[in-house]
Amino acid sequence: MKLNKLLVAAVFAALVAPLGAQASSLALVQQGGPVAIALGGSATFDIVLTADASGVGVIGFDVIANIGTATAATSGIPSLPEFSPPALVGNTISYVLANFGPGPANTVVTIGTATFQFNAVGPQTVNFANVEMFDNSSLTAIPSALVGASVTVIPEPGTLLLIGTGLSGLVMVGRRRA
Repeated sequence: MKLNKLLVAAVFAALVAPLGAQASSLALVQQGGPVAIALGGSATFDIVLTADASGVGVIGFDVIANIGTATAATSGIPSLPEFSPPALVGNTISYVLANFGPGPANTVVTIGTATFQFNAVGPQTVNFANVEMFDNSSLTAIPSALVGASVTVIPEPGTLLLIGTGLSGLVMVGRRRA
């Protein structure tokens, strides 16, 4: 699982490199890989920061699910306590972290998790919004690349069984009348 996170983060770092030396990226990586979840089920995403700058001093962002309810969140790493606990409101989780860095270039670290419950069938998206990153020394804004995630929500097996039973009942009634 860690290998997948590092591989995804390395790909994002390679994509962000042409943007310049002061670019950093945030990526959402679904825990357990991109797997479908049942209706009413939850998915947890790791929030991976790739800091290409000398260090990120302050970072604030929201993680938003297009159709989902925020159910849990964590933030911080052992060397960086959270500035304030993540705030869960409806389909949004808001994060504020401070004093990350300074660190070597291309630092890749998981800075938190976001868990959402999905109550609609079909493809759903989870994205970043209101992202603010500032460098560690002068607190000037750092350009950033953002990579969201998508989840496919499928009907639970019980629903499929109920639909199948209903359809077979209709077929049987149709045969009796014929």
